[in-house]
Amino acid sequence: MLMKTNRKIQMVAAAMTGGWLLAHVHAGGIPEPGIIYYGAVTNTANGNAFVTSSANTLIWTAQEVGGEALAITTPLQNINNQYSYRFRIPFESVVGGNTRSTGAFALPSSTTRYTNSMVQISAGGNLYPANIQGIGNLTTDFSASDRALVRKVNVTVTALAVASIGSGGGSPGTRTNLITAAVSAQASFQFIYVVPHPDGGYYMEWMGAPTNKTYYLLRASSVATPVDEQEVVQQFTPAGSTINAYWDTNVVNTATYFYRLIAP
Repeated sequence: MLMKTNRKIQMVAAAMTGGWLLAHVHAGGIPEPGIIYYGAVTNTANGNAFVTSSANTLIWTAQEVGGEALAITTPLQNINNQYSYRFRIPFESVVGGNTRSTGAFALPSSTTRYTNSMVQISAGGNLYPANIQGIGNLTTDFSASDRALVRKVNVTVTALAVASIGSGGGSPGTRTNLITAAVSAQASFQFIYVVPHPDGGYYMEWMGAPTNKTYYLLRASSVATPVDEQEVVQQFTPAGSTINAYWDTNVVNTATYFYRLIAP
């Protein structure tokens, strides 16, 4: 009787082990090197200025022709004061009864064409479309014999929000006073956002900049501070840009600041 019981236990254990092995085999394919993309990111909205904001990410969407699309998000990397990107499109070998994992393409045995259908830059909570440079870079042919294919593809983006803002700041210890009466007919501005910058200070963007007069960015420690006592942290000349941006680094990160734009 004891021998029969042990036999049953062994059979159950074998069945459980076999079931686990079967589930494991079908869970996903074998990871492959895939396609490696890299390149520089420049901003045509600021005279091809290098993109140099550490808060930005690149979202690259690749799609097998007639098949599924795969979006990959990667942070921009600062290389010699220019932001670039590098990422890998994952592929998996599918053998036996395996199925590929979610978020990877099945490694094709024959040459298959993949389209780089969309590239975007995420900055300050906004998405900006980016352009792939070179018509030949819009597609990539890939097969099992091309494992670890490396491609250099530069992209451009048109958005002041992702351009280098420079050192920011203003003049420590100085204050420019404006005559209150001169700002009674001030231009209308709209702040898009004012947020702490990951490298310190505060980053802001606004719309509605005048094209016919010089305007000023003011800062105060209290919302009740009179205009003629607020510090002028930057003076702007007419630019006509849809979106303008500034990175204020001359601050104490634990303090509260109030910003105002005027065009006297």
